Amino acid sequence: MLCSVKPRCKTSTYNKYYSQYTNHLLPAFEKLHIADISNLRDDGYKTFSIRVKDEIVDILDKISSETNRSRNELINLLLEFGIENCEIVD
Repeated sequence: MLCSVKPRCKTSTYNKYYSQYTNHLLPAFEKLHIADISNLRDDGYKTFSIRVKDEIVDILDKISSETNRSRNELINLLLEFGIENCEIVD
């Protein structure tokens, strides 16, 4: 059984619900299975944080809602475009 917590309430309605809930859902789980995710972490992406002005976040959120893309996806697209189209000058 996944959870062996006893109901704290003494009312019959609660105990009936608790009994139905635990007997119906929990017996399918005998143990908590935790997989090694070290392989998932090497997906070619890195996570890092940056400071961004409020105005930039507002613009990203507006574009995000208009295009149904996540802020993360937009930032990646904009970074890729910027990298491909930048020129270093002396």
